[in-house]
This record gives sequence, structure tokens and C-alpha cells, in this order.
Amino acid sequence: MFSSPIPSVSIPSTDLLSYVFGGSDPVDPGLPILISPENPDHENISKSQAKDLVQRLARGLQVAGLQPGNTICLFSSNNIYQPIISLGSVAAGGVWTGMNPGLSDGEIKRHLTNSDTRFLFCCPTLLVKALRGASECGIPKANVFTITPLTTKDPTQNPWTSLLAHGSSPWTSFNDEATAKSTTACLYPTSGTSGLPKLAMLSHHNVISAAVLLNEVERRDYQVRQVMLWPMFHAASLIWSHITPLRQGWQTYIPSRFDPSKFLDIVGQFQCTDTGMAPAMMLAILHIDRPDHEKQRKLSSMRYGVCGSAPVGPELERRWREIIPSNCPWSTAYGMTELTGVVSKVHYPTHDNTSSVGALIPNTEAMLFDDEGIEITAYNQPGELFIRGPTVFKGYYKNRVATDECLESEFIRTGDVVYIESESKKLFILDRKKDLIKVRGFQVAPAELESELFSHPGVAEAAVVGITNASGMECPRAYVVRRQGSMPAALKKLSDMSKSEVQITDTQHVEQVDPMVAEERALVEKRLVRKIDMRLMPMLWLLMVFSYLDRSNLGAANVAGMNKTLNLSDQDYYHAIVTFQVAYVISGTPSNMILVRLRPSLYIPAIMFLWGTCATFLGAVQSREQLWAVRFLLGVTEAGFAPGVMFMFSCWYKREEQAKRFIIFLSASILSGAFGGVLAGAISGHLDGARGIEGWRWLFIIEGVLTVAMALFAPFSLLDYPATSKGLTAEERVVAVERLTTEDITAATDSHENGLSHGRAFVSAVTNWRLYFLALPYMQLVGSSALAYFYPSLIQGLGYTSVKAQYMTAPLYIVALTIAIPTSVAADMFTLQRGFFVFAIMLLGAIFCALATGIRAYVPRYVFLCFINSAIWTGSPIALSYAASNLGPVDPETRAISLGIINGLSQLAQIYGSALFPRSEAPEYLTGFTTYTLLFATGSVIALSGSFLLRKYPYKADF
Repeated sequence: MFSSPIPSVSIPSTDLLSYVFGGSDPVDPGLPILISPENPDHENISKSQAKDLVQRLARGLQVAGLQPGNTICLFSSNNIYQPIISLGSVAAGGVWTGMNPGLSDGEIKRHLTNSDTRFLFCCPTLLVKALRGASECGIPKANVFTITPLTTKDPTQNPWTSLLAHGSSPWTSFNDEATAKSTTACLYPTSGTSGLPKLAMLSHHNVISAAVLLNEVERRDYQVRQVMLWPMFHAASLIWSHITPLRQGWQTYIPSRFDPSKFLDIVGQFQCTDTGMAPAMMLAILHIDRPDHEKQRKLSSMRYGVCGSAPVGPELERRWREIIPSNCPWSTAYGMTELTGVVSKVHYPTHDNTSSVGALIPNTEAMLFDDEGIEITAYNQPGELFIRGPTVFKGYYKNRVATDECLESEFIRTGDVVYIESESKKLFILDRKKDLIKVRGFQVAPAELESELFSHPGVAEAAVVGITNASGMECPRAYVVRRQGSMPAALKKLSDMSKSEVQITDTQHVEQVDPMVAEERALVEKRLVRKIDMRLMPMLWLLMVFSYLDRSNLGAANVAGMNKTLNLSDQDYYHAIVTFQVAYVISGTPSNMILVRLRPSLYIPAIMFLWGTCATFLGAVQSREQLWAVRFLLGVTEAGFAPGVMFMFSCWYKREEQAKRFIIFLSASILSGAFGGVLAGAISGHLDGARGIEGWRWLFIIEGVLTVAMALFAPFSLLDYPATSKGLTAEERVVAVERLTTEDITAATDSHENGLSHGRAFVSAVTNWRLYFLALPYMQLVGSSALAYFYPSLIQGLGYTSVKAQYMTAPLYIVALTIAIPTSVAADMFTLQRGFFVFAIMLLGAIFCALATGIRAYVPRYVFLCFINSAIWTGSPIALSYAASNLGPVDPETRAISLGIINGLSQLAQIYGSALFPRSEAPEYLTGFTTYTLLFATGSVIALSGSFLLRKYPYKADF
């Protein structure tokens, strides 16, 4: 048994209203407590006003027909009147519940029905939905009231203020612990530890206990002025919005909705000291388009904060602490609706940077159990957490079965795996307890079925739970939210798919969830992604065309006469390739370290201008030494482009969006390879001797000049980073950042005030073991792509002229593109299996290289070259997206450096790959094809091993 390190205290046995409006500490009766920051002078309520309004509302509800135990429901965004209406319903003998404003019609009906709601209070913007729900549930229209300011005249529907005209009625008070524990004050929606949404019954004693143990044990030594950001329909807000402000005189500013920029203004204007928020809110504040010094100034009055509802990553916590005052403790809290909100936190004024969720609140005990149900009594040992204390709820409303499942001998089963540190007694959350389903003796993990369902393109959300079928056997049931436009007929396919995955016959239940809310969110995100695509993809595609032409036209120039003009041997030509690759390898990572601190819309066009200039000067070289020097400069200037694009994609796109976009991006290389030879043949063939200049020189000059020209237009199209890009509206920037939070991606900005130093970021990158399992398969693929330098020579070696050999390279790339596109789309559908995609593609590449070894006949050799090239270009975008999305939740510069290293290692492979096809081995080229067989085979083994390791050791294991 574990207990709180803080001594226990006595809990009042009174009713909730007597506690709220009583207290030994005097509160200025005229001091505004509940305040609207949008209209603070006219919309505010003091403690004395609150007590009067509560008693008048109680009388009005009784006159309207409310009976003891009846439920009133609040369906509204946050406002200063919700605590009054909630407490007024209790004063009238009723119970209050809250409802999420974003619920669909079906969910509204379910909540109103399950809670037995008799009176419904809503904000004006939700009136139509409220009336529709009330009608379906038999609630009279006269019992639906709008929540409007006290001074509002001529409302469109019954104003709640109409209930204040019947005088006042004192609440029924008591001072008895048994009555306080048995009398329900409120019903809060919860999912519990499993199953469908339920309603947790919180008693007067529960709520008073939470208020005492959270906010009276640790008295503040300053006048609290807090900003209420938690949604009031959620139990997380209960104590800080409804109870403590009126009990202790905490001035509470209640914005109607969370806006990160307005939050800063509220704190700065009213010198607020306290707040609570979710990690997504912290992230949104960090990423609004304001300099950090302004954020620090706005938040300078902060004295204490609480974060909950989701884990806070170490990088997010570090960055957040850099904008709040150093003397402001910031606590990560842990709790459940069933525990009346928070049950552990870092207690004021303690500071904590251990990523714990603090210590248990007083009067609370905990037990831990292992997977076999054996109690764990030692510290620092993980186990499932059970809690006992005065904040443990009464049970689920009208759901005895669910209550009995989670309550055991006064302990509630949390379903969370934690350990308790021996010295500090702090809790550390490790994981959720897996809800395994037993099917014919086999254990089936819902997460496995869910991941398979998510892989279907028609599924937006999915959840799997266990049910009992008609035969009394347990089997999985999947609840699916369809993507907009997907057909119900797809549900049968989903059922078949999940059935085949676990090889059982009982996965037969697939039900739809009303998709209205999910589809609205998806529509907003879809429009944003389309806008991002239109700004990024066309221009990056064009830049990649010129990048590939400028680096790969060396082979075409060589067979067009460069080797004869400059008297190049095979070794000289190899050096021309290697000098570029060496420069490319050493320059890519430093370039990304610069990029993360600058605007991509300016940096990428700048390096493009430089490499286009170098490419143009290749047409003027007069010796092999000059060729090597200019090729080296070309490698230095071009090295930042590909890793920079990789980093940008990782900043803008989710995992399931990346492979398609990488293949679109790399299709520029494929098509450049396909038609680059045709273009090179046309230029070198038709312009040879024009103005006394050889055709291979015209090839470099024309393609280089076109690159420089394109660089001048690029800044007008490219975006910067999600949090700072001027190409998006403020609202779009928030959505762009928030949609990546579930991907464990910290969004980059062009300001690096909060980032790691260059050195720390580099060390963080190179010590991340994932980097190497992600980099090596891609390294082998790109190393194999050095074969492109020899396609003209390989084909020419079969007996074709130089011009025809250049033309015959085109089909190699056309075939590759037709295979790569559908494969990349499939990889985005099955994101969890991308490692296996890379394994399979590289294995096929090894087989085709082995078959091509030693073949002289034209048709077989050419066919095998088509398939080898297809393996290279099909595997590359999938390996890229796999790498970009699986580095873990790292700092933006660490991610940029990692991607630079991945790209650099891939080019390093081209150095040795470029020496494998000397003309002396024509036409068999045994060394080249044998080595490429080994490259593909090695890469496939590494990809398979990495895929298993990344699944076995998820990101969390490193923190």
C-alpha cells in the first residue's frame, strides 16, 4: 500500500453549497470572481452576487417543475454563468451534467437520454441543436433555456434569467458525512477504463474533498487570478471553475473558447497568476506568430500552472519552461473523471522537471498489481494503479455492471501502469493496461485490429472493444468513423480484413459512429492539406527536375564526347563523380542545420541559384582538374536541397501522407531520368558545333541557365514552417501545428530561440539508434541508384550508338514510375508496415540484380535493368517517408540533422557504387551486378530487422 507523502486532513461533512459559500477566510463580497475577459466591466459576478443568483435560480427551477434528483444539462461553450446554473440546480435539489458542444445529434440524444435530463441550458449558437435533441428526448421546449448575459434583452428563446423572477429559495443544508457521500451533485461524461461513454456520479463529499485536497492544503501566498481554459463540461475544470473561485475568492477569467494569442493578451492585461491547460494548448501558444520575448513578457505574472489530459513530452516541457517565469512551478497532473479530476500533481510551490505526474494528494492511498494480479509493494516497480480515497466516485449512473468492474473494495481500477519513485513518492505513468480480448482461448489485442482498420482508406477513426455474442462467447466489435464520401458497403470489407488479420471467425461486428463531428474536422484539415500541396509540391517538383538534370547529365555528356575532349580515362570520370558525392556527403547535414534557423522559401532558392551557376560553368571547363573542381562546388551547393525537402515534408505532413508525396517529389527524378536522356541526346546531337561549341558543353550551359532562372521564381511559391509561414492564415497555422501533435513531431520555426544548440542537437541525432536502422536501407537504395550514371554505357555496350543509348534510358524510368506510384499509395494506407514494404522491394531488387549478372543478350539485360531501376525508385520514397516519420519526438534541429545524415550516408554509398562498372568489364559487368545484389540483400535484412525493433522499442522507451 502506498500513501500520499502529505499528511491527511479533515474533510467537511457539509453539503456542497454550504461549503462553497461558507469558509473561515473572508472574501470581499464585492470582489468580481467570475469574469468575462471579453467584457470584464459589465460581465462579472462577485461571491455575494453568485449566492443570490444561485438561490433565485433554485427557486425558479422549482417553480418550473424540477423535482429532487432531476438532471439539468449544460450544453455550451465556457462562460461565467455555468457555475451559477450548476450550483443553482444543486440548490434546487437537482443534479447537473455537462455536454460537449461538439457532439453530433446522435451523441446529444444519447447523453440526454442516459442522464435523464429534464432541463437543458445552452448558449444561443447551439440553440437549434439543443431544441432538436430536446424534441427527440421528450424534453418540453419550455424547459430549454439560453445562457445569455444578465443584461441581454429580447432573446430568441427562453433566457435562463427568466427563472430569476420568482424570488429566492435557500438550499437544503446538512452536516452529515453519510448524507454527503450518498447525495449526488453532478454527472460527468467519461469513457471509463473501457467500453462506451458513461456518466460518473460525483457526490457532495467527492467534490468538497477534491477542493480541499487540491487547493486548501496548499494555500497560495498571493491573490490568485486564474484563466480558465479547461472546457467546463469536463471534470478537469470542476474544482477550478465551480468551487474554489467562490470558496476562496480566486478571480477567474473565463474566455468563451481557447485562442492562444488571446490567452497571452488576457494574462498580460489582467496580470493572471494561474492557469491549467492541455499539452496541445501549450504547443499552440509556443507556435503563435509572436517573438518569444513578447510571450515571456505577457506571461511574466504567472505563479503556478497545471497541465493534464495527455502526456507532456520532454521537448515540449523544456520549450514551455523557457517562456514562463523561472519561479513559476508547472505541474503535470494525473487524474480521471472517476477521481473527481486530479489525484496526483506537483504541489505548490515545488518545482519538478522529472516528467512525473507528482505525488498523490492527501488522504489518498494507492496499490499496484502486476499482470498476474499479485500486489506490488516495492517502490520503483511498475504495476497497474488502483486508488482509494475520498475523491473516488460513487459509481456510474444506472450502470451497476460497469461500476462493479472498476470498483473493488473501495479501490478504483485506473487501467494505467505506473511506478512510484522511492524518495520523492512521485508517480510516473508508463503505459495503458492492455484490454485483451479472449477469443477461443487466444488473446486478441484491440490495438492490432484498430491499426488494421486504420489502414483502410475509408476509415477516419476506429475503436475495438470486446463483447459477448449470441453464443455467450467473447469476440471483438469495431466501431468505425467513416471518412467523408466513403460508402457503407466498405464496412463488409473492413470486417473481412480484420477477420483475416487475427485468423478468427468471430470478428463479425462492425458498426458505424455518427461521423458528423469527425468529418467537419477532416474537411478543415483536407482543405489545409490541399493548400499546402498547391504551395509546396509543384515548385519542389520542378526544382527536383533541375536538381536531377544538373547532377546526372555527366553520364550523357561523357558519351557525347566529353571524355574525348578532356581526354578522360575511366578513373578520371570516376573522380568527377566522386568529387560531387564527397562534397554532397559533407555538406548536406550542415546545410540542414542552417535551414532550420532560416526561412526555407528563401534558403532553398538561394542554394538553387548557386548550384545552377556551377552547373552552367561545367560547360566551360578545359581540363579534368577544372571538371573536378566545379563538380565539387556543385556538390556543396546542391547538397542542401534533398535533405531540406525531407525535413520540410516531415514538418508539414503526417506519416500516412508522406509516401505519396515523396513519390510525387521523386517522380521528378524518374521523369528527368526518363526524358533527361532524350533531352541530352537532342541538345548534344543537334547543337554539336553550334557557334563553335561542342554539344556536351551546350548540355551543361542550357540546363544550368534554366536552373538559375527557376531559382528566381521559387520564393513566391514555397512555404516556410507551419507555425510561421506567411502563406497561411493564423487559424490555418494553428491547425497545421495541432494536426502534427499526435505524430510526436515538434514543429519547426524560422526562429530558433527555443531550440537546442548545434552541438547538443548533433549529439542527440547521432546517438539515436533509430537513425541507423532507418538510414542504412535508404543508403543501399541510393547507392544502387548510382547505376544511373552507367545506363547509357551499359546500353551502348550492347551495340548501340551514343545518341540511341541515351534515348533507350527513357523506358527504364517510365516503367519505374508506373510501379512506384501505386506502391507508395499502398504504403501510405499501411503505415505500420512500411518497413516490410522496404524489405520486400529490396529483396526483389537483389533477385533481379543476381539474374542480370553476366547476361549479354540485349532483351533480358534490358528487362532486368527495368526491374532493377523500378526497385530503386519504388523503394526510395517509402524508405524516405519511413525514416522521416520514425525518428521519434525530437527537437526540430535534431530531426533536420538526422535527415541530413540519412541523405549524406545515401550519397556516400554512391561513391563506391560509382566505381563498379568499368568499361574493361563490358558487357558482363560482373563486379557491378554482384555488388548491387549484395547491396539490395543487405538493405532488405536491415529493413526487416529495423521494422521489428521499432515496434518492440517504441519512442517512450527512450524517455
